[in-house]
Amino acid sequence: MNKFAAQLRNDYRINVKSLLTPIVIFLIIDFLAIITFFIMKSKLGFDYQNFLTININTDGADLGLMQESIWYMIGMGVLGFAGFIMVLVSLSIGNQSLNQEKNRKCEIFYRSQPISVWLYSVSKYLIAVAAPIVILFVIGVFNLLLVVPFLNQIVRFDFMDALSGLIVSFLLYSRSIIVVGSLGFMMSGIFKEKAFMKLILIMVSLQLIIVFAHFSLNTPLIELFHYVGQLINPLKGLKDMINFDNMESVMDFRQAFNARILLFNWHSALQIIASGIFFVSGVLVYSKKEVN
Repeated sequence: MNKFAAQLRNDYRINVKSLLTPIVIFLIIDFLAIITFFIMKSKLGFDYQNFLTININTDGADLGLMQESIWYMIGMGVLGFAGFIMVLVSLSIGNQSLNQEKNRKCEIFYRSQPISVWLYSVSKYLIAVAAPIVILFVIGVFNLLLVVPFLNQIVRFDFMDALSGLIVSFLLYSRSIIVVGSLGFMMSGIFKEKAFMKLILIMVSLQLIIVFAHFSLNTPLIELFHYVGQLINPLKGLKDMINFDNMESVMDFRQAFNARILLFNWHSALQIIASGIFFVSGVLVYSKKEVN
């Protein structure tokens, strides 16, 4: 176990720059957003009381329900851009996971260590997939805490609903990170360099063959990029989680949202199965490759 931990620390050291760069970027974005807010407030005479004096015709709607829905949506929203960025980070790291030592010309040294190829690969897989997921959660919590002091003066803070929305958004993007990171990991096990570009080239070639066969031999037309996009899409199935029949207004959003469907549906199962196949395939191919 100590040998695996040492391998994990080494993989983290190699990828620490790629993992920490998004955090620095989001800190800068948050800092600039706060500065912009106070500049606008100073220039335009912005005051929270302007919001508080707005008359809202609720038509007898439950304001507590509106408060829950607003903070639920805020909790989901704070991870929107961050989730997309971390999906790209996972792809970037996974795309080169099994070729890093080769590119640094020390593959023989690390592969000769007393650790199995599976544990060696799991270490790299965790850095490519698990690390971005952890960072995504940290960024989400930080962003949520950052907006609370500002929005709490408009709508009273609701901790449980904000946290629930954050967790739902986190799970949605985590699924995409797992799939994308696993796909990149598999390609790094197959190709020694430029794995992602070769994947795109293969898919384009296969799609052209399928289109040609469709028009020439009347075979079924399969859209590869569409299916891969659906597999990766973090919002796939989100519509099925909302019972629009129970949603008479935006204030009912929290009540209509069914997070349980997020955890137990065929799309989630397909993503997990596909990710497992990508990981195992990548390790099997890599284990057969000659070390030089």
